[in-house]
Amino acid sequence: MFLGMAILYPLIGNALMPLCFLPGFLNQSLFGVRWLSTLPVSRRRLMFSALAPYLLLYTLAILANLNYGIGAHEFGSTALEYRNESVQLGSESPQLVRTERNSHPVITAPWGETYQPGLFDRLGKGWYNPWASGRENSRRFQDWQFRRATLAVYGRELSLDEVALLPELKPLLRQPAVQFLVVALADLFALFVMALMLLPNWYRLNRFPQKVRKGIAIGIAFPAVIGAALLPILAGGPSGSQVTDMLAHLVLRVIPVSSPLLWAGPTGLILCLLWLIDRQFAELEPGLIEAPRRGKWGAASCQSGN
Repeated sequence: MFLGMAILYPLIGNALMPLCFLPGFLNQSLFGVRWLSTLPVSRRRLMFSALAPYLLLYTLAILANLNYGIGAHEFGSTALEYRNESVQLGSESPQLVRTERNSHPVITAPWGETYQPGLFDRLGKGWYNPWASGRENSRRFQDWQFRRATLAVYGRELSLDEVALLPELKPLLRQPAVQFLVVALADLFALFVMALMLLPNWYRLNRFPQKVRKGIAIGIAFPAVIGAALLPILAGGPSGSQVTDMLAHLVLRVIPVSSPLLWAGPTGLILCLLWLIDRQFAELEPGLIEAPRRGKWGAASCQSGN
């Protein structure tokens, strides 16, 4: 059931919902690998057996959604069009800029030429196309807007003379480096929740009462998951948008798509969380994943403290 949720929800554009059910999945997985504890299998391999299927299916489902599912329409071949002497964005484009409904934003070029774009109304807020231009604008202004738009959407700056190349370009979220970033952000969130859910049974923290550990884990994990799921809606984002998409756009404003940091940064954070979870598995409370020993008559026996 839990593995099915890890596949279904990301496929329909909700990658964070399965994380609400991670406590149940972890309990089921720890119980499911208990039989392996009777074999000469390390805790690290037990961890891999318990978590790898979930993370693998979860990752593949997110990738499928990015390329073929609900999330794909926002970054498809029509992510950006040029017609009527202006860059055109759809009303659900994640590239629109938020403003107040009664405001009058003005786009100003470095040399002082201006254009006042129209507003889209969405969830009580105004949104506008930051790369719009009008017939009254100069060719220089329209070219400047087009260059800014293609760099932001495709990671490659084109001039108006190269507008015919648009159908050949892949939007950023269809490019391997950015898809890796989006998936890595989702996996980081999943690993973070897993690490929190293992806190109550982490032997290293046994100086604190288990109820306190459990309260801390639940008190952080559930608000984090629910908050992340609601953030795009509260921010007035486009339908089907994910907090991972929003974070990816923020990262791309700082790190170029061609930078090795786009691969190295998330990979390093994932390895750090995997190391932490590996430590937690190695130091889980005794008896949590060990199968109970059987006595002479087949009943479960406990070791005596005498």
